[in-house]
Amino acid sequence: MAAEYDQFFPKATPYEHQAEAMDAIAAALEVGRDVAFEGAPGTGKTLAALAPSLAYAREHDKTVVITTNVHQQMRQFTAEAREIHAETPIRSAVFKGKSSMCHIDVGYEECQVLRDTTRDVVDLETELAELRDKERRLLDDAQSGSESAAEKRQSILQEIEAVEEQIEELEDQHTCKHYRENLTRPGDEFVSWLFDGVRTPEEVYSYAEQRGACGYERLKEGLNGVELVVANYHHLLDPAIRTQFFRWLDRDPEDVIAVFDEAHNVEDAARDHATRTLTENTLEEASTEAEEVEDSRSGGAIRIFDPFCEALIETYEASFDFGDREAVGTNWADVPIANETGRDDLTVAFLNRYEGPDITADLEDAIKLGIVLDEEYETA
Repeated sequence: MAAEYDQFFPKATPYEHQAEAMDAIAAALEVGRDVAFEGAPGTGKTLAALAPSLAYAREHDKTVVITTNVHQQMRQFTAEAREIHAETPIRSAVFKGKSSMCHIDVGYEECQVLRDTTRDVVDLETELAELRDKERRLLDDAQSGSESAAEKRQSILQEIEAVEEQIEELEDQHTCKHYRENLTRPGDEFVSWLFDGVRTPEEVYSYAEQRGACGYERLKEGLNGVELVVANYHHLLDPAIRTQFFRWLDRDPEDVIAVFDEAHNVEDAARDHATRTLTENTLEEASTEAEEVEDSRSGGAIRIFDPFCEALIETYEASFDFGDREAVGTNWADVPIANETGRDDLTVAFLNRYEGPDITADLEDAIKLGIVLDEEYETA
């Protein structure tokens, strides 16, 4: 076995097929080539992928992210990472979604609001402490006979009052005490504990809970410089999550070595993450909402929503043969809309139904109306 990755292989000796796989993966990493390989369960595929990947990552300052969409596999990866760590310590983290690690059980959007408010409160409290310290020093100077200090102190007192009112107003909007703990106490102890072993999300949650902190945010803060991350598919396949994930890692995409377990599932998972769904129910509700809102752009929006919804229904119904509609169950079924002679069937059906004066202007009105309503919902 090549000495470069021998230190990351925790077994006494590899199977012959493992050694061949590791040599091939090591060679591929050197030239930036992708590798796909398969093997029966229990043949050591994970270690064969991790050993050369970790060796290359350490030498070239990169991060290995091994992903799966199976919970049992995450536990298996964690166990194998612990075997590696016992032989050669590695900086590792096991990552799950926020919903499974939240101490107060709130959704992503509410968490974002709570974090922003909490951060604002902590910043104001820091400012308030500085103002009070300045006020005390000015008071000492004023009592020593300084008139200018007395005048400045009055100005500072007014600032203190204003900041106190801001803090009270923000606290009325609710804050997160766990995240406040993160902001007001350093996380060095957590990072030392995290990298002293291979910690599961459950262990991170428990560790943070005992200290009144937010384990999810602590974990994000500790990812900088991590060598191995065990995560779900969506951390790499969901465009929005991937962007945040790389930012937490402080890595560019080219500095991440991605290992996909059960790679035959990647295509469907990638399609799910890249697909935006627009149902006829959504279109019908959008049209109803546009009718009810008092906005000059609602007319143009309705002239888009209604014919497009009708065209959508016409297109998928036209694809049904006798008995097909009754056979549709709970699973989605794809309907091809490509048309060899020109525009796709859905677009043609929509254009045939559109009766407005200017389709471009109506589309712009629909988009602008949607943005306005979205902002109102966000504020609410």
